[in-house]
Amino acid sequence: MNFFDRIERVQRIHKLIRNESTGAPKEFAEKLHLRERQLYNLLEELKCYGADIRYNVEHSSYVSIRGSTRESIRFFSYVLFLDRMRL
Repeated sequence: MNFFDRIERVQRIHKLIRNESTGAPKEFAEKLHLRERQLYNLLEELKCYGADIRYNVEHSSYVSIRGSTRESIRFFSYVLFLDRMRL
C-alpha cells in the first residue's frame, strides 16, 4: 500500500467514526478492505497517537471520545508523511 492510500484509509476511518457509522468490528474491517486483526492493529496505533476510540454497543459503532480523533488523525497523517520523506 502506498503512502497516499494509507492517508486516505486513515481519513476514511475518521469519517466513519465521526459519523458513528462503522458498524461492528467485522463490518468496519470490511468497509476498509482489511482483516479484522489489521483493523484492531490500526486502531491501537491510532490510540498510541492519542485517539480515544471506543466501541459503543448501543450505537453498534466505534466512537470518538472528547473529539480527540481528528487531532490524532492529523498527527498520524503527519507521521506517515515524515516516514515517507525518509525513503
